[in-house]
Amino acid sequence: MKVLILLCLTLGALCNQQDLQQSYEAVKENASWESYDWQENPFKDYSLVQIKSLFGTTLMYDEHNIAMLIDNDDHSLADSLPTEFDARKQWPGCISEVRQQEHCGSCWAFSGSTTLADRFCVASNGKIKTVLSPQDFVSCDKSNYACQGGLLDKLWNYLEKSGIVEEKCFPYISGDGQNIPQCQNNVCADGKETFTKFRAVIGSSKPLTCAAQIKLDLYKNGPIQTGFIVYEDFMHYKSGVYAYTHGKKLGGHAVKIIGWGVEAGNEYWIAQNSWGPAWGEDGFFRIKLGECLFDSNGYAGLPNVADFSPNRFLFWE
Repeated sequence: MKVLILLCLTLGALCNQQDLQQSYEAVKENASWESYDWQENPFKDYSLVQIKSLFGTTLMYDEHNIAMLIDNDDHSLADSLPTEFDARKQWPGCISEVRQQEHCGSCWAFSGSTTLADRFCVASNGKIKTVLSPQDFVSCDKSNYACQGGLLDKLWNYLEKSGIVEEKCFPYISGDGQNIPQCQNNVCADGKETFTKFRAVIGSSKPLTCAAQIKLDLYKNGPIQTGFIVYEDFMHYKSGVYAYTHGKKLGGHAVKIIGWGVEAGNEYWIAQNSWGPAWGEDGFFRIKLGECLFDSNGYAGLPNVADFSPNRFLFWE
């Protein structure tokens, strides 16, 4: 029986890899963006289960309910914004380093923690610079589903009501998708670090469901978290402006938007992924506006810098 199960798993993995290779061949023939060569593709030996472990976001709007999204915004408000914008240039030193979620569907936790950290840095003019803990979300946010995924509105509600600690207080150890430590309950993992919560302002978190909303909020307050649909061809992305070319839907994924631009007449977003700095464009990627419902699933809130007044925290000098 064990041999039969192992054989089925092996055959399944081979079939998954064949499907991925077939989508690669279609991408090489049709895509306008650059893909990895098959032998250098970091996911070529992944099973379908391992590939899907990279995702973990339930979208507010997907292909089933996108028709319900009503956009009544005055888009002219965004006309005064520059045609190109990059938060790394606008706020040097405030954009978190690219991280690696590994085989846990914690993309929602990584993009959420880095978005809030970046916004604290922006709002404090660089005085509050820290690395926040995705493990806090994975272990403590019971409204979401740890390595099985999360929803952005619930994540930001958690940031408003509870907040998260710094990485040094609760380091990430759930990369295997199995090891999920208990919530620390107001004690750092080593028992020595000072337990400090970083929160969003109550009532400030909101969905951002069109390009104009996202641009305006990003330009003023810093990076935006968003979710989008990942298809098979995205697993071959290396560089350029991604646009869907070929393949089946794999799942919902959450990333952080840091800017926008134009190339060959096509507007695109600049986003930070959580698949490590060796992936894509040094851990970042560009995606065409309107693609894969990327513009319809933004979410962000304001950092509660009032928690860190001169009398309460060392960051303020």
